[in-house]
Amino acid sequence: MLEVTREEMDVLIRLQANEDDKNKRQAALGQIPEEMARIDTRLADHEKRINDSEQLLSEQKKRYRDCEAEVKAKQEGIRKSDQKLMSIKSNKEYQAVLTEIEDLKRQIGKLEDQMLKLLYDLEAQEKQVAEDRKGWEAERAALVAEKEDLEDQQRQEEEQLAALKEDWGKIAADAPRPLLDQYLEVRSRVAGGKVVASVRDYVCQGCFMNIPAQMYNELHTTNILRFCPFCNRIVYVNGRNRE
Repeated sequence: MLEVTREEMDVLIRLQANEDDKNKRQAALGQIPEEMARIDTRLADHEKRINDSEQLLSEQKKRYRDCEAEVKAKQEGIRKSDQKLMSIKSNKEYQAVLTEIEDLKRQIGKLEDQMLKLLYDLEAQEKQVAEDRKGWEAERAALVAEKEDLEDQQRQEEEQLAALKEDWGKIAADAPRPLLDQYLEVRSRVAGGKVVASVRDYVCQGCFMNIPAQMYNELHTTNILRFCPFCNRIVYVNGRNRE
């Protein structure tokens, strides 16, 4: 059995506090990539919706231009047919050209009706795209700022983690080798990285089981390193009489 002084136990407690802090920071670091991915997904989804709306607007403008070009082509056909009428001598041919002109005019009328509807839709779509883009720019700026904050937090956590790892080595240097080996051995086999646990009112704070009364009393009166009989963690009580 290893004997342990108050100062040596304090070293183990400091090692455990260091590891608790490291675990907490590693857990925080582990959540950051997921949060960043969430922001990236929202950015991509919103950009796609805006781009889809703008693509729809572009297609509507193209349909309007196509109708406009078709109207001009048919108007040109009417102009040519009007010129043709002046040189026609046959009544039958004259009536055929008039019918052709009337048909072209009806087609132009239908196209102009389509253009009016397209123009109405275009105005509504342009207004919607402008509103969506304006609202999105504000939300995008907020998301980008949130991501930058996460990147700053990640850098800070990584710096703190590196400092804690360095501090752990310095703290460990104060522990006698046999005691440190015992600490490392326990760490290798307990779950959750909790090596050292305090005991309060007979309850181990590592596994929350009641330790035997004799062991609880010995923790107050002896200098022997003790282990919880249930979770095998190193246990101690505050306010012990230590040399």
